[in-house]
Amino acid sequence: MSPIRSKQRDLHRMFNQILTIRELAEPLVSFDHDKPAAEVRNFMEARDFDLVGVRVDGVTRGIARRDRLSEGKVGDHMEPVAGDALRHETEPLLDALETLSAGDCILVASMGHPAGIATRGDLQKAPLRMWLFGLISLFEMQLLRWVREGFPGDSWQAALNQARISKALAVFEDRKGANEATDLADCLQISDKAALMKKIPRFFERLGEASDSSETPTSATKWNRFIRDVTNLRNQLAHSNVIASSAWPDVVQLARRLEDVLKALESASPDSGE
Repeated sequence: MSPIRSKQRDLHRMFNQILTIRELAEPLVSFDHDKPAAEVRNFMEARDFDLVGVRVDGVTRGIARRDRLSEGKVGDHMEPVAGDALRHETEPLLDALETLSAGDCILVASMGHPAGIATRGDLQKAPLRMWLFGLISLFEMQLLRWVREGFPGDSWQAALNQARISKALAVFEDRKGANEATDLADCLQISDKAALMKKIPRFFERLGEASDSSETPTSATKWNRFIRDVTNLRNQLAHSNVIASSAWPDVVQLARRLEDVLKALESASPDSGE
């Protein structure tokens, strides 16, 4: 494995370890089990809370839902937290994204007990947008690695039309003027790098062999559609556009596919049979 390939894979792993479910969660407000239920319900209505934690002996042992609080103590209405509903704070953001896009909340555990909560409204938070944009950036880095290894010595220029090369040259000159230049390949747009992938021998075959997912795009048509969706999402994130609630299931599906493709690109190479 080349040093660049190894370094980029390490960066991907570190990136997923840094941005976790914890970054979306807010502290879970909780009450002692003997607190009057009506008082807790009034508190929740004033703050538009759907659920709160219930403490027993100082430790949050369960939850209480606003629409079920009536008479007695809040502990009378306590529900245990099901295993699937309690997620550890270090779990990947993609897992949270899949759950929250379905409209469910997530209870976040710290030291084995519910300590935080994330809801669908938290999907617009900056950490999640940073994670999505970072995932796309890591994907572009892998495309660039494939371009450099698949087309040594800038031989990729023979595979692109002059208009695209001129655009890359303009970006290169701008960066050179700002003392930010690296090489011409680094100035290609994502659409250019994606187009070059299709000209690498056995690209789709190698991508399919390196992937564990049936959703990996292994044809030119599927690849073009995938790149279009990735580019549209990147543009939305770059321009700080709000992602509509109805769009999140599609974003989740795309993020999962992007993660799968990224891992496949990391584990394969254009100059080997891996």
